[in-house]
Amino acid sequence: MKTLAEYSVAPIGGIDTRRPQPQDSSNYIENMTLENDGTWSTRIGYEKFYPSMSNYVPWTTHSAVSALYVWETRYGRKTFHMHVTNGALVYTQGNPAALTVLLTGLTEPGSTEGGAHFAESGRFLVFANGHQHPKLFDGRFIRDLGWTRQPSPPVAWGVTPELAPTPAKPAPNHTNIPTPTRAPETSLLGLGSDTASAKNRYKWKVAFVSDTGSISPVSVESNTVEWVTPTTGLRYTVYMDSLPIGPAGTVARYIYRTKTLLGDDADSVYYFAGAVLNNTEVSYYDSTGDIELGSEAPSEGDSILFPIQQVHTIAMFDSCLWVAGRSDPSRIWHSLPGKPEQYTALDYHDVSSRAGGAVVVMQAYRDILYIIRERAVDIIVRREDGGYVLMPLEGGIGTVAPDTVTVIPGMGVIFLSTDGVYLLAANPSGTGLVSVEKISEGIEEIVRRQNPDLISKATATYSQKWNEWHCYFTADSQTKNNMGLVLHTNRGSWSVRGGFPVGAISTNAKGDIIFGHNLLGSNGLAEQQGLFVITRRRRLGEVVDNQELVPKAPPTSIYESAWIDFGDTRQTKAYRYVTLRIKTTGSHLLALEVFRDERWEGVTGKNHELQPSEGPSQKVYGVAKYDAVNWDGPRTVEVRFDIPATTAYAMKYRFETIDDVELVGHTFGVVSYPATLGRGRG
Repeated sequence: MKTLAEYSVAPIGGIDTRRPQPQDSSNYIENMTLENDGTWSTRIGYEKFYPSMSNYVPWTTHSAVSALYVWETRYGRKTFHMHVTNGALVYTQGNPAALTVLLTGLTEPGSTEGGAHFAESGRFLVFANGHQHPKLFDGRFIRDLGWTRQPSPPVAWGVTPELAPTPAKPAPNHTNIPTPTRAPETSLLGLGSDTASAKNRYKWKVAFVSDTGSISPVSVESNTVEWVTPTTGLRYTVYMDSLPIGPAGTVARYIYRTKTLLGDDADSVYYFAGAVLNNTEVSYYDSTGDIELGSEAPSEGDSILFPIQQVHTIAMFDSCLWVAGRSDPSRIWHSLPGKPEQYTALDYHDVSSRAGGAVVVMQAYRDILYIIRERAVDIIVRREDGGYVLMPLEGGIGTVAPDTVTVIPGMGVIFLSTDGVYLLAANPSGTGLVSVEKISEGIEEIVRRQNPDLISKATATYSQKWNEWHCYFTADSQTKNNMGLVLHTNRGSWSVRGGFPVGAISTNAKGDIIFGHNLLGSNGLAEQQGLFVITRRRRLGEVVDNQELVPKAPPTSIYESAWIDFGDTRQTKAYRYVTLRIKTTGSHLLALEVFRDERWEGVTGKNHELQPSEGPSQKVYGVAKYDAVNWDGPRTVEVRFDIPATTAYAMKYRFETIDDVELVGHTFGVVSYPATLGRGRG
C-alpha cells in the first residue's frame, strides 16, 4: 500500500558524512556562512584592505604574506597590522595607506615550517620567526629581546687621603666628605671607616636595566680600591668611569658594591649602591655608606643571557614570557613574572624524557599553558608555592601546524592535525580537569584531502563577530593553501571554503577577519596581493580591467543535503518533490540537481525564482536601488522543486550558485512502498 510522507528539516546542520548519516545534517557545504537563526547564507566574499586606494597600494612590491598579527594598543586607538612579506616585517600605518618596514633580511619559513609568532607582553609586542634572534617592539622602536652580552665592569679611581678636602667640587681621585660638618640625617654618607688608621677596601659591579624592568646579568667585579683613613671623621666618595653602555632598550645601570673588605677573608657580597638613570653617562660618584646599601645583587644564576637564539614559539602565561626554539626543541624557558627579558638558570622545563617529539607551539588558556608537540600534548600549571609543574596530558596526538592553534573563548584550544581537528577543553579554573576531544569525525573525508607534507603552512583564526573558526590548508596536491575548514561555533557545525587565497590570517578586536594573500602579484597592478578582509560582499576581491579595479566574480556556493532515507534503507520510495524554505533575496534563479542511492550521476531540474509563490515579486534590500524603488525585508517562503519520477532508497539534492541564497530548511515529499528485504550475494 502506498503511503504519503514528508520529511522536514529546519534548521539544517553542517557537514557530516558519517554513515549512517544524520538526517538533519548536510553532505557538503561550501562558501556559506551560518547565521545565528540557523540560516545558511551565501553572502560571503573578500575585499582588499584599503578599498579607497588605487590598485593594491601600498602592496606594490611585496610578495606572499607568511605571518600576520593584529596588535591593538591604547584601547584600540592605534592598530598595527603586523605581517611578514618578502623577507621583511612590516605594518600598515596612517591614512592614506603606507607601510613601515621594521626588519629586513628575515629568513622565509621553509616548506615544513610555520610562520612567525607574536605575543603581547604589557605594552610590548614580542616577535619570533625561528631563525633570527627574537625581537621586542614598543610601537616605535624594535630591538633584540633579552640580554645577549654581559656588562663590562666599571673602572674605579683610587683615593688619595693626604690631599686636602675639597667638598665643594669633587675631584676624580679625591672626593672626601668631612664628617663633622654633616647634618645628622646625612651622617652615614661616604665610604670607609671614619676612624683614623682604618683600612678600607672596595669593589664594584654593574647591571643593565631595560624598559621592561628586566635586569641583566651582573658584570664581573671591578678593580679594587684601597686606602687608610688618615684622620678621624673622614669618609670618602669614590669616582668611577668607563661605565658600560647597554644595548637598545637600556634605561638605567644599577651599581652594586661590597661593604668594606677589612681582611682577606672578608665577605665579598655585593649590594645595591645606586643607579645611573640613563644609558649615556659613563661616570659615577659613589658616596653611599655601607650601612645604607640596599639589597643583594643578583647572583650569576638570577639573570642569565637569553637562553635560546632560534625561538619559534612564544606565549604569555602567568605574567611570564615562555619561549621555545629549534636550537633546543625539548626545552621550554620562562622569564620572571613581569620581566619578559630576565631569565634565571633554573627556570626551564624539559620534555626530552617523554615520547612525543619536539615542542611545536605553546598556547595559554585560562590557568593552563598547553605544550603541543609533534605527537603529544603536555600542560604546565602553577603550583601553590609559585613554581610550575609540567604534566603529560595526551600521547599520540599533536600537530606540526603551529599557526592553526587557536583559543576559542568558552570552548578551549583548537588545532589541526594530520588526522583531524582536536579541541583541548579546560573546565573552569580550580577543577584541574582537561579533556582532549576529536571534533572532526563528520568531516574526515575532507580532512584526508590535505597535503601532509605542507600541513605546516596551515593557518587559522577565530572571530567572535562571525562565530566562526577558520582554518586554511593545502589540499588536493596543491602547493598553496586552497581549502578552508569553518567551524560555526554557534551551532557546532562544519562547512568548507574555497577560492580564498589565505597565506596567513588573523582577527582584530572587533572580530573582522583579515588575511594575507598567498601569491605574489606580478606587477602590483593586475594581480591581487597584500591584505584582504572577509566580508559579506559576494566577490573574490578585485581585478584590473581597462586600468580600473572592478569586483571579481563571486565565489561559487555549493549546498548538498544529507542522503534522506527516512531511517530505512530497505524500503523503496518514490521521491516527488523537494521544498526549500528560503529567505527571499531577489529574483534569482535556482535549480536543484537530485541524486539517488548514493550514485554519482544526478538529474537537474528547472530553474525557480526565489520569490513568493503568489503576489508580486519582492524588491529586496541589497538588490533594489535605494533611491529608485522601495525595498522590502526578506520573507521566508517555500519554493517547491519537483523531482523527475523515480524510485530510490535514499535521495539527496545539490545546488550551485553565485547569487544570494539564504537557506532555512527543506522538506522531502515521498510516496513509500512496503519494505522489501535486500538480497546479498552468496
